[in-house]
Amino acid sequence: MEHTHNRDGGWGQRPGRASDPVSTGYALAALALLHRPGRIPSALAYLSACQRPDGGFDAPADTAAPRPIPVDVPVLAPAYVLRGLARCGR
Repeated sequence: MEHTHNRDGGWGQRPGRASDPVSTGYALAALALLHRPGRIPSALAYLSACQRPDGGFDAPADTAAPRPIPVDVPVLAPAYVLRGLARCGR
């Protein structure tokens, strides 16, 4: 997972894609579960930099399995970010 970490501190939906808060939230949760804290500080900095003044996050639509149907539910971005932050105890 570390090799897909972007220079801005976040992760994208796929390797080589621009970072987004949802993918970075997923990555934070995985890093915490794997006990790999090395990338957490830069991910936190990325999330802090892209957080809107109202506390929300702008993120591309995610997909729902088993079909690649884009799901655009604005509340999902902060939910996945919060899950990632909770997993890493921040």
